[in-house]
Amino acid sequence: MVLTDINAYIKPVVAVVPTASAAATINGASIDRINYQSAVLVANTGAEIGSPSARSLNAKIQHSDDGSTGWNDYTDPTTGAVAAITAITAASTQAKVAVNLSAAKRYIRVVETVAFTGGTSPTLAVSGHVILGGALVTPAV
Repeated sequence: MVLTDINAYIKPVVAVVPTASAAATINGASIDRINYQSAVLVANTGAEIGSPSARSLNAKIQHSDDGSTGWNDYTDPTTGAVAAITAITAASTQAKVAVNLSAAKRYIRVVETVAFTGGTSPTLAVSGHVILGGALVTPAV
């Protein structure tokens, strides 16, 4: 079988809207993952200003019962580790990681942390996306 309509099987979601961030932690929007059992977490960096000597972007998935309180880091049952990308240490770069959501609570969010060494008021353009997949319900064809 050749899959010719991938859109019927995935749900892309903007998790962290594109923003120029100083050193900070950004909590993304709550995402209702009902009926989805897997995801790809994608984190992006763009341009930087302020000439830092080093920069990093970390991104991870947290989960919650109600989508507003009780957020905790999500441990992927496949890896036994927090669902997170390998830190990005360059501007204009992307990182992604596949995540098994079978043990996750109903709501997830992406948390991105930006850090710098040196520079003059440095900022880094960042964003994050989640592509949900592995739907429990067969989509209409």
